Amino acid sequence: MKKMIKLLGFIKRHTFTLVLAVVLIFVQVMANLTLPRLMSNIINNGVMVNNIAYIWKTGVYMLIITFISGISVVAASFLLARISAGFGVDLRKAIFTKLSYASIEQMGSFGTSTLVTRSTNDITQLQQFVVISRMLVMAPLMGIGGIIMAIYEAPTLSYIIFLVLALLIIIIGSALFLVVPKFKVLQKKLDTLTLVLREYLTGLRVIKAFNKSKIELDRFEVANEDLAKTTLQIARIMVFLVPSMMFIMNASAVLILWVGGHQIQSSGVQIGSIMAFMQYVMQILFGFLMMAMVFTFVPRAQVSANRIAEVLASKNTVTNPKDMKPTPIVKETTLEFNNATFRYAGAQEPVLRDISFKAKGGDVIAIIGGTGSGKSTLIDLIPRFYDIECGHILVDGLDVKSYNLKELREKIALVPQKPVIFSGTVNENIRYGKDTATDEEVKKATRIAQAEEFINNLENGYDTSIAQGGSDISGGQKQRLSIARAIARDPEIFIFDDSFSALDYKTDAMLRKALRSELTNKLIIIVAQRVSTIVDADQIIVLDNGEIVGIGKHKDLYINNPTYREIVLSQMEEGEVA
Repeated sequence: MKKMIKLLGFIKRHTFTLVLAVVLIFVQVMANLTLPRLMSNIINNGVMVNNIAYIWKTGVYMLIITFISGISVVAASFLLARISAGFGVDLRKAIFTKLSYASIEQMGSFGTSTLVTRSTNDITQLQQFVVISRMLVMAPLMGIGGIIMAIYEAPTLSYIIFLVLALLIIIIGSALFLVVPKFKVLQKKLDTLTLVLREYLTGLRVIKAFNKSKIELDRFEVANEDLAKTTLQIARIMVFLVPSMMFIMNASAVLILWVGGHQIQSSGVQIGSIMAFMQYVMQILFGFLMMAMVFTFVPRAQVSANRIAEVLASKNTVTNPKDMKPTPIVKETTLEFNNATFRYAGAQEPVLRDISFKAKGGDVIAIIGGTGSGKSTLIDLIPRFYDIECGHILVDGLDVKSYNLKELREKIALVPQKPVIFSGTVNENIRYGKDTATDEEVKKATRIAQAEEFINNLENGYDTSIAQGGSDISGGQKQRLSIARAIARDPEIFIFDDSFSALDYKTDAMLRKALRSELTNKLIIIVAQRVSTIVDADQIIVLDNGEIVGIGKHKDLYINNPTYREIVLSQMEEGEVA
């Protein structure tokens, strides 16, 4: 509940609107509490004594109060809807901003599917809670006010009120006791369903290629039915509330008429007072009915609030340093790893141990090793996607932990293993790395990336729209666009993480030749599985089980390093090795 109250702090910029809505709700409640009293007066002082003037006068007051109440209801509902919409906007912005600056490790601790659910469904739950919060204000006022007014009208019938309240508390309390734990389970099952759906959509080609559509459909049905089962369990409990409340409401009306009728004859209680008392009891019941409806939303809103608060409260493990140093101005870019060791959070063993090497602008550095040797992890340490456990990583002589993150990453262009293509035009995708890139710079980047020919063959050239994820172009074309984006950025350090794997040997060779001739003063780091991609590198770093087992040129490593020789011979015949 504390987390939900904390999240509702996002409404603070709507404070005036919220206060106005509360005032309107208060006006509505006061109007509702006044009407039975006026009706009692009409019966007792007008109808019973045949005072037509009094009836007309009081009736006009009732019409005016009813009109004011109606206007208050409409206005309060409209204001709360505006607050809910603004609250959703602010909360989504807060989560998106949090995730935008979150570290890779921080994001990984949640998972993509649950982050999508928390950013959409959970926020919607809280928005719905804000909309119905008028009941949260109105119900207690109506309940307490109704009790006071009912006792004032007919104190001899007050024991009926407390009897009804006891029954309501037992019924509502039992329902909440049973339903609250199930709402927590419901959100987790919704996460599972989102995960299954997301995996199906992202892995559609593989699923179809392996004829696994039936299996995935069965998997989806299990998750879907599991969610439906929990939803029905909650519905069965909650659906019991309304008929129970209606039964109590009708039974209390019969009891009031029966007891009140006897008291009219025996103790002189006025008819108008009995009728007003019955209406106040109905208002009390209606208030508790509204409270019960609110309570059906509260558990789910509370679960959603906790899940959103977890995201907002999560700590970024990679942040700007307190003792941030100015970015060095150097003639030649340098990169140095000095006994760097890294382990993932919760891992028992380090992924990388005592990594040490040096590189400078103009060099082409290649990193090779078996699967799981730590190649991609090593390059992720340079732009500080993760922080090392011990040792140092220096860019231009300054430890990366002393850099402003924005300035550090502006020095680097990374082309990941899986090329990321955004929905938009070819031009927009290439300029994603540098908004201010000129047309000449874009064309130069595509020429170096060997992408110019296929772009020119597209229907609208650079203005051709590409589907989300690049689903309408080939893997090699996506890689070349991703490489062109990095080149257009014009950074000091290029990192290619197995980014040539979808290219044929000819295109691969032409691309590497263009990189050497065009990016002469840049530091180029290439992670590769294919030996032919790295044979011309100035320095090859051989990784095995998270450790450097060799550094040197191709020929020297082939002769002197068993690990590298084994990798080479796994791809080439001995006579083919240059």
